Amino acid sequence: MLNLADEVGKVFDFFEALAEDRGVELRFVGDKCQVAGDPLMLRRALSNLLSNALRYTPPSEAIVVRCQTVNHQVQVSVENPGTPIAPEHLPRLFDRFYRVDPSRQRKGEGSGIGLAIVKSIVVAHKGTVAGNVRCAGDKVCDYAAGERVIIKFKFRAWCITFWYCWINKLEKNLLNI
Repeated sequence: MLNLADEVGKVFDFFEALAEDRGVELRFVGDKCQVAGDPLMLRRALSNLLSNALRYTPPSEAIVVRCQTVNHQVQVSVENPGTPIAPEHLPRLFDRFYRVDPSRQRKGEGSGIGLAIVKSIVVAHKGTVAGNVRCAGDKVCDYAAGERVIIKFKFRAWCITFWYCWINKLEKNLLNI
């Protein structure tokens, strides 16, 4: 099992100098969430998300990576207060070579495959990924004028099955006493 807080810390170490040069703060908030997976691939996905977030975050602002358990899932979000992505672009956001619009592109930066790679890695880990996820009341969570990408990982099924079987066995043993 991987501690996602540790993996985020390793990615932050890599991006720390670039963030400092751009005047952007990197912040981690959350639990020590654990998932089963390939640490190199998960760091690659986080790196691609941080790279995009750094590209579009204004100086003196912060990129926040959150890790929490929500509805029996480990949820990791990368949030930045940059220009929001229009809703019509969200369905294709994770397509290869898709670019939102020319005003978001900077010369020499990005190839248009970073988010597609993120999606491939997350799907390979039996997870889901979405951009600008809506909250209750149809408002954008946390950053009303920014971007948020959320990755969700299901808990390992064997763990739930194991505990269910163990509890059933314990109940049967207690009833036989």
